[in-house]
Amino acid sequence: MASRGRDSLFKWAVVLLCAGPFGCAQIFGLDKEYRETSGTAQGGGGSGGVGGTTGTGVGGTGGSAACASEADCPAPAACQTVTCEDLACVSATLPLGTPCAAPGGKVCDEAGSCVACNVAKDCDGAPCDNHLCVPLCMDGVQDGAETAVDCGGPCPGCPQGQHCLSDTDCDNGICNVMDLCSPASCGNGNKNGTETDVDCGGATCARCPGGKKCLAPSDCISGSCNNGHCNGGSLCEDGLVDVEETDVDCGGGQCADCPPGKKCLLDADCLGALCAGGVCQPTCTDKQQDNLETDVDCGGADCGPCATGKACALDADCKGGLCTLNLCEATCTDSQKNNAETDVDCGGGACPTCAIGASCVTGNDCATGFCVAAKCAPATCVDGMKDGLETDLDCGGAECPKCAAGKACAANADCASGVCSFNLCN
Repeated sequence: MASRGRDSLFKWAVVLLCAGPFGCAQIFGLDKEYRETSGTAQGGGGSGGVGGTTGTGVGGTGGSAACASEADCPAPAACQTVTCEDLACVSATLPLGTPCAAPGGKVCDEAGSCVACNVAKDCDGAPCDNHLCVPLCMDGVQDGAETAVDCGGPCPGCPQGQHCLSDTDCDNGICNVMDLCSPASCGNGNKNGTETDVDCGGATCARCPGGKKCLAPSDCISGSCNNGHCNGGSLCEDGLVDVEETDVDCGGGQCADCPPGKKCLLDADCLGALCAGGVCQPTCTDKQQDNLETDVDCGGADCGPCATGKACALDADCKGGLCTLNLCEATCTDSQKNNAETDVDCGGGACPTCAIGASCVTGNDCATGFCVAAKCAPATCVDGMKDGLETDLDCGGAECPKCAAGKACAANADCASGVCSFNLCN
């Protein structure tokens, strides 16, 4: 009991002395100047220990630094803690894997050092080797999302022959159907190499058609690259006089014929088939309204009359001979089937009746008065007898309707089926 009292009084005495003018370091013999001028025979202490009893006493085994509180203790390392216990600074190592902050480190290892990693988890999935993170794309093995060793996926593209899953896994952007990076070509359905669009353009592939991407005129069939895309679909659409064209995008045999006024070498270069003085001349077949024509290639003094609905100036400009309000009107002589006509310029009530074989709706449309199977037929085709050119009763031959199956026939044309076998319609 008395011993514990003395220990307590001693501790308080030390605390009071440490607060005095000498400080803890002098009290415990740690101040060099104090030791050298002291008249005691006590030897110098070890690192934090108590000296021996002779004048040349040997130091102790090295104790902890003295302290009154943790503030008196040295700052701890990144993976250590320091506390003041029984007037001595006591350090402890943090558990393995504890986060820490030090240059190049972020977790504590088993020795209490702050290192980059202990396991791959500390490296976000990359390997951990000797407490250092090894980049995924440099570890010499296929791991993570790599498609081959250290390439593909999040890593740089793989060289030819290496496994891939998509074009982006290959350094040249070509992953073939065998899932292998393959060399660039002009027929693999991919945009690769120097191509400006899929399998065209660039230094080695064919020129691109209109609408495809380009970098220069030489990338395009048309020889014209505008705003990164080829103009036109061919040389005949590039707005230039090139190849064997006689004028811009026409003539020469490869492109369309030229309209009147364009340059030519031959009649064949012109829409109107007339080249005179190196220039295409207007004609009634040049697909344009020119000269005295009242509409395209018709009307006027030089060309034939116009069809119904075409522009006209006179009745003579129209096939039907009737020009009303500058438009050719339908008539029974315009060589067209129009209005109520059942065939060209006949039938329908307003025009003359139709001849045998013409289309009809009723007998009134036919000159014979008989409309059989929507065709005007001679009287013999409805008289209930086999007569005239008929091959069977009221059918077959050149004038009557075709015969049904089982009826007599002389040729395939006599039969509705189109097949006459052994003189019977199939």
